[in-house]
Amino acid sequence: MGDVSAGAPAPGPNVPTTDTGAPAEPAPVVLDTRSSGAFEAGHVPTAYSIPWAEIGARTFELPPRDVPLIVCAGDDVAAIEGWFETRTVRCLWQVTVVNWNSAASRAAAGATDPRVAQLFARELEHGPVPSGQFLFPLTPLLRESTKLLARVRSDVRGRQARALDIGAGSGRDAILLAADGWEVTALDRDARALARFSGLAERQGCAERCTAVHAVLTNEGDLVAAVGNSAVFDVINVCRHHHRPTLVEIGRLLAPGGLLLYHTFAEGTSHPTDPKKILQPTELAHTFEGSLTVLRDEVCTVEDGRPLSFFVARRAIAVAPP
Repeated sequence: MGDVSAGAPAPGPNVPTTDTGAPAEPAPVVLDTRSSGAFEAGHVPTAYSIPWAEIGARTFELPPRDVPLIVCAGDDVAAIEGWFETRTVRCLWQVTVVNWNSAASRAAAGATDPRVAQLFARELEHGPVPSGQFLFPLTPLLRESTKLLARVRSDVRGRQARALDIGAGSGRDAILLAADGWEVTALDRDARALARFSGLAERQGCAERCTAVHAVLTNEGDLVAAVGNSAVFDVINVCRHHHRPTLVEIGRLLAPGGLLLYHTFAEGTSHPTDPKKILQPTELAHTFEGSLTVLRDEVCTVEDGRPLSFFVARRAIAVAPP
């Protein structure tokens, strides 16, 4: 997806492997928790800045927990180590906290991992985090659909390509699409999560392409009402969200040539347990039969061991009369 970069590829069916066939260990990523001024004065290449005072509101920007995380801190190392140690099991990162002000601390971290030593040996970069740089990666289905997304966008004529992210949460998928040039609408029932998305869009310099829509979907018709009766989108992304009453409306919101990516919990998942939130076999293919062409319909186990749908479908491109 263009220039969008992330700390590590998303785990999924096509996880990179070593020569022995074992999953390759993700490369470490660097979080710099010093002040913005200290970060801009000099930081490790590819480092991502979240001042420690902001971490509570920006935890959603951290990488997957299987990605080694190097934290460049000031003299508050003990407090930061303590915070990471108190996370729940689902949010326990592989963390090494380094005191940037201490050559001995940097050397000790480099001695434990040669990749860390290589990072610290590189020439420092200056200035803020570049637009399009993130610690979190594309979700597996988005990552595996990048070529198709580029093709869909190239088919759009006379306007900017539009994407809708349903159940966007804090907007990680939405912001990755916006950073890649899409005009994005992020829809969710959680106003605080949408505020986090809007804040990230501001920091990334793409707020003009991002719209947050707060809506609680209950009945059929609620989705179209939330985004507008005349709205159409070239991509609709649904990740870890499932709402049957408004499912049929998704097809109506796709523009000619539009793409649907549906990546949610499938039968056999341990969580959620509410049947209303779990996709049933063939449910999507049956719902969109006759209106969309199914390009992919399978269930794969993702990094946390749960089965997720990998469903891709597209509306036919309108053909102009001769």
